[in-house]
Amino acid sequence: MLIGFVYKLIGLRCTGPDPARLALCATLGLSCLSFVVSTPVTWVFIDGVLGYPNISALIAQMAVMTLIALQQVIVIYWSSSAEAARKHTQRWLSFFTCIIAVLVMLFFMMDSSDQAPKNFTLRFVQDPYYATYLTIYIVLYTVGESIVAISCFRFAVRAKDRALAWGLRIAGAGCVVTFGYSAVRAADIVAALNGVTLTEWENFAWVCGNSGALLTVFGWIFPGLRSVMPPNTRRWIEALEQRHRLTPLRLAMRAATPEVPHTPANWPLMDVFTTKGQEFHLFREAVEIRDAQLMLRQYSDPRIAATVMEVAAHYTRTQSELETIVEAAQIKAAINAKDASQTPVISESAVAAASRAGSVELWEEISSLVLVAEAFESCPIVQETVDQIDVCANPATGKAV
Repeated sequence: MLIGFVYKLIGLRCTGPDPARLALCATLGLSCLSFVVSTPVTWVFIDGVLGYPNISALIAQMAVMTLIALQQVIVIYWSSSAEAARKHTQRWLSFFTCIIAVLVMLFFMMDSSDQAPKNFTLRFVQDPYYATYLTIYIVLYTVGESIVAISCFRFAVRAKDRALAWGLRIAGAGCVVTFGYSAVRAADIVAALNGVTLTEWENFAWVCGNSGALLTVFGWIFPGLRSVMPPNTRRWIEALEQRHRLTPLRLAMRAATPEVPHTPANWPLMDVFTTKGQEFHLFREAVEIRDAQLMLRQYSDPRIAATVMEVAAHYTRTQSELETIVEAAQIKAAINAKDASQTPVISESAVAAASRAGSVELWEEISSLVLVAEAFESCPIVQETVDQIDVCANPATGKAV
């Protein structure tokens, strides 16, 4: 966590001020602060320096409240325009500032004269002021983590950068893990009303809280880790990732064109752990896909491009995205046509698309195929286009003939 904070702080100095980066650095710094302050040795030391018993609890918990607010700021700036993010951030931080002020007031109203660096919550949860304080804290903590988790998962779907998408998913998962801490603390409040102490659940609460926080921090710094990796490691990860993204298209093409030579399923284990091995098999799989596409070109429907444009009128797409979607739809329609034993009709556009591999650089070709594979697997325009073509082929049954 401290390493991540230093790494992002150095990056901030190199790139200049940016609201999202500032919020991220502050989030990592506050995470470190809350962990350090919560350790018994530091707790006792800070109490002694400030001359107020258990003031460390307030410092640690307000650090957590602030970082929860800042986590949302990060997602806001990553997913919105600068102007909209600025207005949303002002409202969000103003709300949390008011809540923090209320929590501070409640903390100083309670009787915290007995120092308790361990099991602080269990020691004071029966105090009415602290019970109120803890209730507000847990509600805001849970709601804040829920909002951050939902925002992370939602934006991860739209993020074009794969590392950013995975980082958001990891951060969102970390927020979900912290719900275990919230559940135990809520149970502590209810148990205190009935004169019961849930000491046996303390370890579970801290495991959930600490592991969730660490996972969230790792998610925030994950997108930037690739830039500091050795070149060979970075290339190995990129090749592995691209092979994974090509898999749905490759498997569909393999099933549709069994006559095309396939990449061997069994290959040397050491190839898995070497950059050259991963890149070699990535190249072979890309060639396999293009060979299969050439075999399917005679089944491609010439109406695909016009139908894609018609369907895409309801979506916002760039020209390059539309070209990718057209190619993915041609592949899917051709597979359906072959499966339905339609009469082959050679399409010049399909031949041109399938023969493109020889006219561009290999890495550019692979990058293009990855986008086609993703559109083939999950783009709604592709499926809608193929459905329309199939219905036109046989209006009575809605199936190609």
